[in-house]
Amino acid sequence: MENLPFKESDLFSFGGLALILPMIIGGLKKLWPAWIDGKEPMLVFILAYALGIAAKLTAKAVAFPNVSWLGLVVGLFFVALAAAQVHDTFVNKVIHQEDGEGK
Repeated sequence: MENLPFKESDLFSFGGLALILPMIIGGLKKLWPAWIDGKEPMLVFILAYALGIAAKLTAKAVAFPNVSWLGLVVGLFFVALAAAQVHDTFVNKVIHQEDGEGK
């Protein structure tokens, strides 16, 4: 697993979550395209909070050690916004060359 483009420790930071969430959504979209299509923003928010809170609870020493719970909740909101924007801009417009006006 050392040849993966991300490491487990990437999930322990806001930046790492913002970069990994579009990859997760892209993978889920490959598995279940009919179910995921159009629900990406909602899934990004759900996954951001699920992964961020799970990391804080399970890896207390390394995951967000100096971040309060309120700071985590607010930070995860902005992580979800950033990840959704990365997905909408980079993945859809650059890679798939969709314009967002319709398919």
